[in-house]
Amino acid sequence: IMESIQKTGLVTQAVIDRFDGYIEELSQAQSAGAHMAEQTAKLLSGMHQDVTLQNERYSALVDAQAELSRMMDQYASWSGRVLEAVEKQAEAASDRTHEVANEMSRSGKLLQDSYSDFVQNITQGLAKTMALFEENMGEMTRKMTTDISKALEHKGGAEIDLKQFTRVQTALNDMTQALGRATRAAEQMAEGA
Repeated sequence: IMESIQKTGLVTQAVIDRFDGYIEELSQAQSAGAHMAEQTAKLLSGMHQDVTLQNERYSALVDAQAELSRMMDQYASWSGRVLEAVEKQAEAASDRTHEVANEMSRSGKLLQDSYSDFVQNITQGLAKTMALFEENMGEMTRKMTTDISKALEHKGGAEIDLKQFTRVQTALNDMTQALGRATRAAEQMAEGA
């Protein structure tokens, strides 16, 4: 009977040891899951900040274009008034007319050059912003992939819902394409200047 009791005690101890190991593995898995959720939250927060920054820059570009358009309208209105005055006084002041016309030509050239420089600077800034955005998004995507791979390796192939990461990647691709279209539009504006 004592031998049977000892065997039962050994079996019971083995069951307890296995159960303790299982509890510890479960605790580690929960800890890793919480860490991964925290990393994902940080990643999404960084992406949100990048999108907000892009929206602010795009809004600034739209405001600058509206201001430039207003200035060009004022210039056109002013040019029209100057030309009308020059035509009325053409006979009495032909020399002055040439001088005013030359000045207007220089002003027009200066305005055109300023507009071209403005559009070029905006285009370059947008292109740099786009490149930085793509680089940051690429790094975050690579880190997310690495974190998932590590989590899968450490957890023996535990199931992870990848649909959320696929949606994030799709959203990133959509944002990249939208920024690319904005860059191309700015470049076309520069070519038309």
